[in-house]
This record gives sequence, C-alpha cells and structure tokens, in this order.
Amino acid sequence: MRINKCLLSGIIIFALNGCAQIAADMEALSGLSALSSSPSEAEVESAKTLNSPIAISAINAERNFANGIDVSITYKNIDESRIVKYATFKVIFKNRVNDLVFGEISGKSHTYLQATGPFKPNEVIWGGYNGWSNVFYHTNASQVEIVSLSVEFMNGDELKDINIRGIQGGIGIISQK
Repeated sequence: MRINKCLLSGIIIFALNGCAQIAADMEALSGLSALSSSPSEAEVESAKTLNSPIAISAINAERNFANGIDVSITYKNIDESRIVKYATFKVIFKNRVNDLVFGEISGKSHTYLQATGPFKPNEVIWGGYNGWSNVFYHTNASQVEIVSLSVEFMNGDELKDINIRGIQGGIGIISQK
C-alpha cells in the first residue's frame, strides 16, 4: 500500500507541474503574455533579418460566440527615419494539425489586416488597444500566422509583400472569448 501511495503522489505532482508548464507554454504561444510587451531585441533582430521595417511582439486571436475571430497584434516601427502611414499584415489560419483552413464565409485561407498610422520611428503599437474584429470565420481554426507585410510610409515610399513567414512573435493560438 505504501508503494502505491508514493507512486500516486508522484503522478499527481508530475501532472500538476506538467499542466502548469503546458498552461505557461500555451499563454506564451497564444501571444497573451507578449501582447503587452514591446518587441524584444531578438524580435527586432528577427525582423531586420527578414528586411522588415516592423518588428512583432505578439499576435493574439480570440473566437467569439458566433465563430468570428478577433485579432490583435503588438508591433513596432523599427525604421529609423520613416514614419509609417499604413501597415498591412497578411495572416493565414490553420487547424490543430497545421493544415490551412478556408473561411466559412470568404472561402479564402487568408485575410489582410490594415493599420492606419502615423507610426513614428521606434513607436510601439499596442495590440491590446488596437485590433480587428470578426476577420475570419472557421470552426476548426486554431492558429493564426502573419506571413507577409506591406508598408506605406508618409514620404510615399512603399514596401510590398515582404515575406515575414517565421518572424518571431508572428504565430498565435486562437482562444475562446
């Protein structure tokens, strides 16, 4: 009987600690913990490596009661000399086995999220206060990923369809509201 109690105690402790770690991992992946944080140095370097004038701290998505998905992104203008007029993020949606899903209304696998500036150099745009509502509808969508970015600057310069697939901070889990 003593062995069974010890074994059971070990399983319970492992389960509790394991669940806590899983919960922390899910929060980090969902973007909830980073949504209120400015992009880190690693996230800025990731953006520079991809030639992006925007560094991303987090993308967070929540499904509402009607299956509409609301998205928030926290990002920073890392261009040292130009003011961003518009930033347009192309986002895709995937299911739990990492396959693309297509919108139940739009029939498309992606949507575009446009933010209107002006965003000065080194200005952080906080996702918790700015976001997009009902941008995608799909029952099985469980992830959102930023795959490209277009930026128009106040001086008229434009950068179109910058491939930022894999940028740090660019993937989030879709949670329930």
